[in-house]
Amino acid sequence: MPGQNNVSAFSLLELLIVLVIIGIMSSLVTGLMLLEPNNELIVFVGKFNTVMQVARQQAIMTGKLHRIVINVKQKSIALEQETEQTDAFKKHVYRPVGGLLAAGHMKLPGTLSIKQFFIDGVDEFAKAGSTSQTTEAWFYVASNGLSQQVSINGVDRSTKKQFHLVLNPYKGQFTLHDNVKT
Repeated sequence: MPGQNNVSAFSLLELLIVLVIIGIMSSLVTGLMLLEPNNELIVFVGKFNTVMQVARQQAIMTGKLHRIVINVKQKSIALEQETEQTDAFKKHVYRPVGGLLAAGHMKLPGTLSIKQFFIDGVDEFAKAGSTSQTTEAWFYVASNGLSQQVSINGVDRSTKKQFHLVLNPYKGQFTLHDNVKT
């Protein structure tokens, strides 16, 4: 009919879902390309980057603040999303991101030990005090996909080598360095 435009296009949601899938696949492929025999550290970095990409994409899609929680006692890393609920201290409550997003949770390999966790240059473990049994720290991913500046120092007990992970807050990707920064 004259005057009618029959234009077909993808919705924003469809495009974002495709971006999530591409991000997850690229993180996995990158991790596999770097794979060395018996090197759990490189596999861990690849999986951690997958969690980071899922966090970024979920934050952008939902428009909500997300955080990645590292629990050194339970040897776990989990993705959580901010809710509208608040606790007794008027702080927002976070809920785990699950369901189809199994990439939002992972285990820290038994041979890896995290010693320092820096957010914006401050060691979160040392900040709690040397007598404190700090077992958990987290960093945020904003609704625009940007994250806090994060550095993690640890030890790979299988190789007896120290490692240093640095998060690029703009790309949302960790890089692995052999020299440890304090």
